[in-house]
Formats: sequence, structure tokens, C-alpha cells
Amino acid sequence: MGWLKNLSSKWSLKKSFVIYLLIFLILGIALAKINSILIKNYEIKSINEYIRSDIIDGREYYIPSEQNLSIFKNYMYRVLFLYKDLAVVIHSILFSLFGFYIYYIHKLREPVDYICNIREDNINDIPNGDNELIFACKKITNEMKSLKEEKIKVWNQYDAFNHMVSSMSHDMKNPLTIVKGDVDILEMIDIEDDNNIKSETIQSIKKNLIRIEKYLDRVNYLQSMDQLRINKKSINILDFIETLKNNAKMLNSNKHIHWIIPKEDIIINIDAYHIEEGFENVLNNALTHANSNIYIDIGVKDKKMLISIQDDGKGFSGEALKYSTQKFYSENPQSGNMGLGLNITKHIMERHGGNLIIKNHNNGALVEMIINL
Repeated sequence: MGWLKNLSSKWSLKKSFVIYLLIFLILGIALAKINSILIKNYEIKSINEYIRSDIIDGREYYIPSEQNLSIFKNYMYRVLFLYKDLAVVIHSILFSLFGFYIYYIHKLREPVDYICNIREDNINDIPNGDNELIFACKKITNEMKSLKEEKIKVWNQYDAFNHMVSSMSHDMKNPLTIVKGDVDILEMIDIEDDNNIKSETIQSIKKNLIRIEKYLDRVNYLQSMDQLRINKKSINILDFIETLKNNAKMLNSNKHIHWIIPKEDIIINIDAYHIEEGFENVLNNALTHANSNIYIDIGVKDKKMLISIQDDGKGFSGEALKYSTQKFYSENPQSGNMGLGLNITKHIMERHGGNLIIKNHNNGALVEMIINL
């Protein structure tokens, strides 16, 4: 029956069921007719064996002879002749059941077994075929893959949330501890005699309160990134690069920045304000970790602008390569780094239809900002 399975591989379940049923019904009826003919011939032969012919007064008469049949043989004759009369009905029922069994083996068993035993380790073992049940198996498989991806995504978000809470707790605790210590100092000193200590302590309190305020402002800004609107405008790329250079001069004090820029001036369509913000976040990170040199390469290719910022520092750690674009991740939280810059920059790039790529290159860190124009 392999030929029938191959022939029906692309048929629908309804079409397959009808054709399987017709094929086996025809086979059953044909076999019933053949058996009926054979039994009829046997019946005629048996009758001839028990009839003798006599000629009386010139005429031939057929006279049945006495039959000495056993009870069993007589019963078998009755069953056989009854079967002859009901052969078509019996074969139709039996061959219909047999046809449905073959139909189940060919069309239903594999998909049903797959659905009943589907697991993550055999999720790709989808049976072959193009019928509705196979399509259902594929849909269930796709849904399970989506659920698996969603589960991984939820776990990653859960890990990121735990990391965020831990980072926020740490970042808020440091300035609050300093403020608390300063308040204790103010309580202990003689305000009239220790004006210098008083002034330094108050300045320390103000500094750390400002630090907390900036941190909270940054968190609020981060939350507003979900509603970030990109306002693209046409601008000359060399004018835009000149703005980036001026911003870099204000941020940099003692590191050497090497620029690689296009020779030809072209018009680009970007949200310059937010791209500048993302650029400053990445550059600040490079200035913090570079030994002495930073290399900035800006170019346009295939309707995309690529800004590459590379430093000659120690590069990203394995953990940083994995988590550096997540909220509140910082390799050195004691430095006051809130761990939001690269996350915000990535969000800006994605709103431009681009991406932010973090990697190491030539023993230094390399960050690539990709912007769709």
C-alpha cells in the first residue's frame, strides 16, 4: 500500500478518506462477486454429483440420489450458500473497516502521535505531507517555538529586572550613605567654631543630593524612551560631523581622537538631536576606558550611516558583551556610571530602524551605531 500512501500525500483528509473508502469498497465488492461465482459453480458441481439420469418410456429423467451428509458438512453448505447471498454486504462492511484502518495508518497515525508526544526535544520532527492535520502540526510547532522564545524573553527580562533592582539599590545607597554620614558630622561639630568643616559637609550633601536627583531624572528619561518620537530632518553629513567634533571637544580633555570621515558631502535624513545624544553616550564610555586613543569612523553605505567608535582600552568583558546594553548595567558602578547610556543609545538606534553592535576589536572596545537613512 506504499503506492497509495505516496499518491495521497498531498491530498486533503476529506478527499483521501473518500478515495480510500471507494478503493476498498470496489475491491471488496469485486472479491465478493468472484467468490459468489466460485460458490455458484461449486453448487452446480455438487448438484450434478447427486443427480442420476434414467430413461423411462424413451424419455430422460433426472432423479436425485440419496445424500448421506454429515451434520457438520450440511451446516458448512448452509453457511457457504448464505455467504453467497450476503457476500456483497459482508465484503462492503469488512473492506470499509479495513480501508479506514489503512487510511488511519497512512494519514492520521503519525500526526496524532506527534501531537500527543510533542516535546521541546522533538519539536522539529514534523511528519511529511500537506493535509490539514499536517498543517495543524506545523502551526502547533510554530506556536510552541514562539512560546519557547517568549519564555526565554521573559526569563531574560526577569534577570534584567533583578539586575536593575540590584543596581538601583547599589547606586542609590552610596550617595545616601554619604549624606547620612555628613548629617552625623553636622550633628557632632560645633557649628560656630567649625565653619570650614560645616561648609565642606554641606557641599558634600548638596553634591550627593544632586547625584541622586540626576539619577532619578535619568530613570524618568529612560521610562519616556518608550514614547520616543523620531523627528528626521535633512542635513549635510559634513555639517553633522562638525557638530559631533565640537561635542567631542567639550567631553574630551586628554585623549587623542582620530577621525575618519567621508570626503564628499551628502544629504542625510536623521534625527540629529537624538543621534548626537547616542553618540555622546558611546563616546563617554570610550573616553572612560581608553588608554590614550579613540578612533571614530563615519560613513554611508546602502542607505545606512555607520558610526564606529573604537578605543585602545582593555575591551569589554564577557559579561559586558552580554549585558552592556541592558538597563542599569555598569562594570564599575562605584565610578558613578548609572549604566543607562548604551541602553538609551540602542533604543535610539532601533527607533531609527538600525542597531547598536557591541564587540571587541584589536584588544579594544568597538561600538557600531547603525542608522537607517
